Amino acid sequence: MTMDIEKFKKVINSNKLSVIFSSQDFIKVYRDLFEEDYTKNISVGKGSFRKLHGPMASYLRRKDEELGIRKVDEKPNENVKGNMTRCALWEKVKKD
Repeated sequence: MTMDIEKFKKVINSNKLSVIFSSQDFIKVYRDLFEEDYTKNISVGKGSFRKLHGPMASYLRRKDEELGIRKVDEKPNENVKGNMTRCALWEKVKKD
């Protein structure tokens, strides 16, 4: 999946995410706002969600300053398959 920073900013700046949000929250809103883009990037087979969600979460980490967010913590999280994993928590940074 090609990451589009403008789409990521639109998700972050939407009223669908609270000031503190998880990577999983971000992915759910991205899926809702850009369903066609999201679904065309889901591959068939084992690990299909991980292959899409992992790079999206990594992009949040790499572009946090440009996206106006900062990582504040991690939390246990149940992924789409029902397995417990860790998930980053983000905070929207107020712009001066």
